[in-house]
This record gives sequence, C-alpha cells and structure tokens, in this order.
Amino acid sequence: MKSSYQAEILICADCGEEFVFARSAQEYFAEKGFSWKPTRCKSCQHKHKERNGKNRSEVTARRDLDCSDNARCN
Repeated sequence: MKSSYQAEILICADCGEEFVFARSAQEYFAEKGFSWKPTRCKSCQHKHKERNGKNRSEVTARRDLDCSDNARCN
C-alpha cells in the first residue's frame, strides 16, 4: 500500500533550522491520532526533554499523584 504522505520541510521553533518531517513520522503521528506537526528538530526535542528533566509519562504520573487528594482535579 502506497502512503499518501510526502516528506515536509519544517522550521524548528527553538533553533530556526529546517528539519524533515518524514513520511514514516507522519504515518506514526496519524496512527497515534496526533493532528499536529512537530515543532522542534530531533536535537532540540532532546534538549527540551533534558532541560525539563521529565517525559510525558512522568508528567502524567505526577499529575495523577497531585490530583489524588484534590477535588479540583476531578
């Protein structure tokens, strides 16, 4: 089956460099239900995660712990 996606050149929001949003990455985004395009190149994505010191699963786990006793979160 041929993909309808074509590689796109995007501009990184952090460093301003061009990066390729590959067909395979677009297919992955579609499979996961993501309707947006990445805003950072791979290098800046990595730096962003290091700078924040956490990944999405850690944020979700922390929110769940913080909200367990808080009626405002429910």
